[in-house]
Amino acid sequence: MTRFWLDEFIRRSRIPYPIFFGVASIVFYLIGIPLMIATDNLQPFLSEPQWVYLAIGGFVNGISVIFIFRKFSNSLSSIKHLIGSEDEFQKINGKLLGFLTHRVLWIFVAFWPVMNIVAHSARATSHMNWWWFYNHPFLSTVYYYVDGGPTWIFGGIFFYMIPFGLTLAYRELCLKTSFNADVLSVEWMEPFTGFKNLITLTMLIAVINALLCIVIWAPTLEQTPLIYFPYTSMAVILVPTILFPHHFFHRFFYRIREKRLREFRSELVKIQNLKKNDKMSEILLLLRKGEVEKMKTWLLDVKILGEVIAVALMHVILIEVLTTIIH
Repeated sequence: MTRFWLDEFIRRSRIPYPIFFGVASIVFYLIGIPLMIATDNLQPFLSEPQWVYLAIGGFVNGISVIFIFRKFSNSLSSIKHLIGSEDEFQKINGKLLGFLTHRVLWIFVAFWPVMNIVAHSARATSHMNWWWFYNHPFLSTVYYYVDGGPTWIFGGIFFYMIPFGLTLAYRELCLKTSFNADVLSVEWMEPFTGFKNLITLTMLIAVINALLCIVIWAPTLEQTPLIYFPYTSMAVILVPTILFPHHFFHRFFYRIREKRLREFRSELVKIQNLKKNDKMSEILLLLRKGEVEKMKTWLLDVKILGEVIAVALMHVILIEVLTTIIH
């Protein structure tokens, strides 16, 4: 079974992961208080919300990646009976979870600190970051990277796992995985309820994280060539999360449904070509065919999906307006 180092670490700590990340975020924020007292910066430190946003970013990203990894793993267990033998399931399970934990995520983890260094260097020639006005700005800069460290590390994992890892896993699951067609045609979407809930919650998480991107980085990147980066990041998170899973599952269920309908049509033709037409069998077959035609192929209601997209856009616009007013 594929393991995720962060999940393993939290399990060994025996602390519920929301509490783990909540305490960690508070500690990283409170570390700044002695430093700010020593450098006579406590007043501006406590009145600057950006320090709090950085700590909150680490908390949100941390619980998001653990929740999604565990929920995806549990959802796979719910469809275990649809996939051949135990060995076959373990092979598929490891491959799908492997998409979420692939080592390429470390490229995303490394990207965020590098992006911040580049942004601050570019900003230095045109505008001042908020902590550069403090006494001993070098120490405040060091603390900025300490406070923002969890946000960048967990954020890097989030930025890989959600739009890329999950998308690849859903694609593999829906388009390349073999299922027991007979059991699937009877149970249909019921075994996939875990994925339905996961996709719904992932969309909500993606919206929250997209807003955090704007709140945390938009003020920092003002007056630099990277000013549009938070909005690009927002699109990278939202577009794959909102659109791709629904598309893959729709194709999956549509393909299964069409296969069953072709089988019914073939049987119907055979019955109709018999010299002695069996009307009762034909009627029963038509009834079964009608039931299959009514089977849904969208895991999540398209109307609900549209409402989620509309709400997400409204929140993004609201945050942008508030950010403009405040700054």
